[in-house]
Amino acid sequence: GDDFLAPTGTALEVFNTDPLWVGLTLAVISCLETIRLLQTEPGTRTDAKILEVGLYPEQSPEKLAEYSLKELQNGRLAMLAFAGAVVQELVNETPLILNLQN
Repeated sequence: GDDFLAPTGTALEVFNTDPLWVGLTLAVISCLETIRLLQTEPGTRTDAKILEVGLYPEQSPEKLAEYSLKELQNGRLAMLAFAGAVVQELVNETPLILNLQN
């Protein structure tokens, strides 16, 4: 069946159909992120407690700076990819999945 948030399939239609769901979604995400932020110590908000899990086998400051730079570049690439998908839907006025299938 059709998606109740975006019946035509375009992701951006969600903002035009039901602002209540969009507002509730953003409110839940904001609450969860605020709780996560309040649970961390002020000086340790940069590592997200991944050093304790053992994600980095080598914990030298140089290696951590390299990992941090790679993560920042990966995040920037992901934001560009998302912006490209949004622009493609806006320009073509067709759902992204149909553009990928053609």
